[in-house]
Amino acid sequence: MNATLRNLALFGLAALVTSCGSTPTKSFDVKAINFDGNSVPCLVVVDRDFKEALDAKRYTDCEAKLDFEKERVNVKLYPTRYDAQGKVVPPDPAATGAYYPESRDLQVTDPRQHLFILRTNPDYVGG
Repeated sequence: MNATLRNLALFGLAALVTSCGSTPTKSFDVKAINFDGNSVPCLVVVDRDFKEALDAKRYTDCEAKLDFEKERVNVKLYPTRYDAQGKVVPPDPAATGAYYPESRDLQVTDPRQHLFILRTNPDYVGG
């Protein structure tokens, strides 16, 4: 009996250490619209890793799987546009676009669905 209790205690401790040592992940549905309710294509950048977002081709509407190595993860949407062939033109983070980028910090306990409502940039001149 004593050996059984010891084995159960060791198993419980091993499970606790394993669960505490793993990084929690969660998937979020990310969408972006303007004030008129129209969909706005955006690049979804996680924790300022612009290159990773471009490589993953993570554009709205999408599911973003986030690793929570810290309490909060920053998600920023950079508005983009479509070219004449209907392909997404990657945004330039330093450029001024038709909409302002939008950012928020997410926690693992936040709801799965996130709707970003982008503000129009009145100073934008372009196509």
